[in-house]
Amino acid sequence: MKGQEIWKIWPPYEIFYIESLLTKTKTAISDYELLDKVITDQKLFEQNPDILIDLAENIINQGAAISRYLFPSRYKGPKSKIHKLRGEKLRESLQIKQDNVLKHRYVRDYAEHFDEKLDIYLSKPIAGNFIPSRVVFNSNELDEVTFVFRAYVINEFKFICLEKEIVILPIIEEIYRIHNLLIDFKDNGGRLK
Repeated sequence: MKGQEIWKIWPPYEIFYIESLLTKTKTAISDYELLDKVITDQKLFEQNPDILIDLAENIINQGAAISRYLFPSRYKGPKSKIHKLRGEKLRESLQIKQDNVLKHRYVRDYAEHFDEKLDIYLSKPIAGNFIPSRVVFNSNELDEVTFVFRAYVINEFKFICLEKEIVILPIIEEIYRIHNLLIDFKDNGGRLK
């Protein structure tokens, strides 16, 4: 309609997106801080090193959840325009560029299609040693005849699962950046800028 502005997100509703994303960023940050604490506390590390794997995986899952808000699926249904507009508004407000780490499909695909990837991975014969989980300091501690279902490489901030590697440091750095913007938006009237 002429003279009527089309809102990508209705301004009074922006706070709901801010709050929803803050839930994701807080969880990822909390997990990263616990991951760091376990790595730097010898006693905690010795008690349960495998918690590092769970924490790293959850950071990736939260990154994928944030990605869905920023880059909605290419759904072609009647309501697809509202999802597209929401993604555009959030990307503008959060200063998300096209080369953003959260846009890369490997993060999102890991979380969204893990069950299917597991089916495919386990449908092939595996020769060698198979270890369900492993925490190592360097990648060279994992050899070619040892298959690890899930691993965390401490010195490289690397999560490995089904022979795919995801470095979590760039993901968590971007989550911190987004989190700080969201806090600012929340503290200044609950509006996206």
